[in-house]
Amino acid sequence: MTALVTGDDLTPFLRQSDEYKSDLACFAIYNISAEIMDFYQAGVSFQDVDERTVLIFSGNEGIEELALKVTEEIHDSIFHFLKVQSTIGLGGRVGRLQELPRSFQEAKRTLEYKFVLGGNQVIYARELPENQDLVSGELPKYVSRICLAIRSGKEEDVREEIGAFTSALRQSCLNRNRSIFHVQNLILSVMNELDLAALNDEKILKEERELLNTVYARNHLSEVEEVLVAFSTRLAEHFRDEKDSYCKRQALRALDYIEEHYKDSDVTLNSVCSYLAMSTSYFSSIFKNYTGETFIEALTRKRVEKAKFLLENTSRKNYEIACDVGYSDPHYFSNIFKKATGMTPTEYARKVRK
Repeated sequence: MTALVTGDDLTPFLRQSDEYKSDLACFAIYNISAEIMDFYQAGVSFQDVDERTVLIFSGNEGIEELALKVTEEIHDSIFHFLKVQSTIGLGGRVGRLQELPRSFQEAKRTLEYKFVLGGNQVIYARELPENQDLVSGELPKYVSRICLAIRSGKEEDVREEIGAFTSALRQSCLNRNRSIFHVQNLILSVMNELDLAALNDEKILKEERELLNTVYARNHLSEVEEVLVAFSTRLAEHFRDEKDSYCKRQALRALDYIEEHYKDSDVTLNSVCSYLAMSTSYFSSIFKNYTGETFIEALTRKRVEKAKFLLENTSRKNYEIACDVGYSDPHYFSNIFKKATGMTPTEYARKVRK
């Protein structure tokens, strides 16, 4: 059996001294591995041309148990002595020396799954689940859900939907290249559906151009997930701001509509929604949110304000004023006015015209 030992991130070791370099860290990993291999008389060890530590186990019965025990101890000792997390890829057992390259290729391939499974562990080729691509046929579903979450402007929805996508990738147990292919496909599809070019936000467009390359620089799917969440959250914020701006504009247009048409007795919620090309339920929600009152309340307030002005500054009759502010029924106007001011139009006029 063969195994490959790699340090996930050598930084903790290198920080201990300015004189420490990566080749020293790799040699230290090899040295620890070789001592433990010798202690158990498990086989031989050496460094390859990429300074990775290669282990070759030999034996008969119990070789798998021995290899797993030794690699786990090597993994723990590397962290104990060097403060470096490591990932060890363990190839399967073969019966003859001539078949050893097959075990070595399995060990190499096993390390490719560190991207989806995470590092800092021993990954045994024979314990890997069978590859099953759960993403390819379902990609449009994930794209649609992520776009919906982004448009909602809610970070928790964005994180949940991207988490569902990356979870499917982990369950598929694909290698690094295949996983990155799916991630990039997702990014491009989301960008296309959201029509990011139309956002006209230079910062976001710059991040968009960098995102595909950023994925390649990450060592684990969990890191890619955080990059996707961070970018998508910024998009969600942008859409939320755009939505807030749109809703505010529509509410202000509705107030302008009231100002221009309050004299028209035919003004209704349906008429303003037709003018704004919005559904009554959605319009009612945003108007209440931005003005603190319903459309009918705002219309009534405007009509009463205009009626008060006319009562204060003219000698027009109540029925004339009612007509001037959009009420065809003087009696109904009187009731509305009294409800708003506590006085009938006649009482109000008598008070202000003294």
